[in-house]
Amino acid sequence: RCPWCRCHGDGMSPTSRAAVALAAVAAAAVVLPVGLVLLAAMALIAVVAVDARAASRRPVVVRDLPRIVARGVPTDVSVAAAAGAAIRCRVHQPFPPDLTVEPADAGPRLDAVLTGRRRGRHVVAPPAVRCTGPLGLARWDHARGDDEEVVVYPDLPAARRLAAAVRRGRFDPQGGRPRGPH
Repeated sequence: RCPWCRCHGDGMSPTSRAAVALAAVAAAAVVLPVGLVLLAAMALIAVVAVDARAASRRPVVVRDLPRIVARGVPTDVSVAAAAGAAIRCRVHQPFPPDLTVEPADAGPRLDAVLTGRRRGRHVVAPPAVRCTGPLGLARWDHARGDDEEVVVYPDLPAARRLAAAVRRGRFDPQGGRPRGPH
C-alpha cells in the first residue's frame, strides 16, 4: 500500500549518513587498535539509537481530504505533519489506482491535487510520515490515522453542458470546436 512502510506500520531504519559513519569506523580499523575501533562502533550504535528514539515520537498529522469529488474534476488535498523542532518529517499519501494525486509526497506539508478517474466508493489509506532524527542518523516511519472513504460522482455540470450542446446541434464528436453559430 505504501512504498515507505510496506506493512503500513511503524518502523525504524538507519540513514545513509549512519552507513557512511559505520564505513569510516570500519576503515579506521586498518590503522587504529581493535579495542578503540570497537569502542567507536559501540558509540556510533548508541548515537544512532538516541537519534532513532528522537525520531520515534509520533507526529501530529492533520489531513484535509474531501469526502465527495466529481469525476475528472481536480480537488485540493492537504496533509500536514509536525513532530518537534529538530525532527524533519516527510509526508506520503497513498491513494487507490482509481484516484490520482499530484504530488504524492512532500516535506512536512503536502498540498496536492486529487482527481477521481472512476466513479464509486474508494478507500484511502492513512498517510505515512517519515521522521528523521536531529542528527540525521536514523529515521522512523509512522502510519497516522484511519482509512477514509472518498466517493466519486459523475461530473454533472460537464454532462449538462454536453447535453445542451447536443440539443443545440453544436456537439462535435471528434472533440474539435463547437459547430454552428456562436
